[in-house]
Amino acid sequence: MEITSLLNIPPEYREEAGQLYLTGVEMESASLFDWLVAQFSSDRETRPKGAVLPQDISEEAYEEMLRHLVEESTRVAIAVALGEAGHQVHIRQRGARVEDVLPQSPSLGKLRAGDIIVEMDGTKIEDITELMNLVQGKQVGEPVSLTLIRRDATIKVETKTMGSSAEPGQAALGIIVSNHVTEIIDLPFPVEIDTTYVVGPSVGLMFALAIYDGITPGDLTRGHVIAGTGTLSISGEVGPVGEVRLKALSAQRHGAEFFLFPRANYKDLEQEAFGKMQPVPVESFAEAKEFLSALD
Repeated sequence: MEITSLLNIPPEYREEAGQLYLTGVEMESASLFDWLVAQFSSDRETRPKGAVLPQDISEEAYEEMLRHLVEESTRVAIAVALGEAGHQVHIRQRGARVEDVLPQSPSLGKLRAGDIIVEMDGTKIEDITELMNLVQGKQVGEPVSLTLIRRDATIKVETKTMGSSAEPGQAALGIIVSNHVTEIIDLPFPVEIDTTYVVGPSVGLMFALAIYDGITPGDLTRGHVIAGTGTLSISGEVGPVGEVRLKALSAQRHGAEFFLFPRANYKDLEQEAFGKMQPVPVESFAEAKEFLSALD
């Protein structure tokens, strides 16, 4: 999906922009025929429902959560892009928003959907990347103290970590979280993004690059066709995403020359070949911007 057409930037601030594309995957319930087709297709995969949807969450609730994640990712992308372009951007509130608490989590009954985690063991939490780094530095079963905002009240919760279902032996909190940006203030001009057909937080990096390209002089892509994926934190860090191989295949088939993706997903693509398209792992918005700026 070409991003420029999704942006609404005031004409007086609009600059020449290049070709930047979102990548995504379509998910739907699979029939036996779908399963058979997937066995002989490189761009289709089947997964158990439990491997895609968090336990005990309805499809409707999951879709609503993804819509919220898109809204948060959009706010973060706008803030990062305008800040990198030299504009003063102030964030009213930061933290990690609890979207859901898993049934097996030690935090069940202690944390609630909508809680904003702002500190862990006395260390401030700016976004989910910082929270994940702190949690992963703990031992499984280790006690942790969380400071959070719940309905405008600041409270402390004592809980403990659990084993990660995705990474055995690694600590987790057993919660689903998103970046929390309640309001971006003091913007020099409004920026809007049409997210009608966009799902999930993996759009953050490409949204930010497209906004930056659209408000700064010159074509950031240098005339190349660029596709990519990656979550984006308020500090500009690029985080991992799911289904990166399928997204790269989609980018290749739509003529992308370069595919930007999170360095954390490097192992997902290191054995893959994509013809003339070059996969480019990045850790931050700044690194992605620097790569594009150096293209001939």
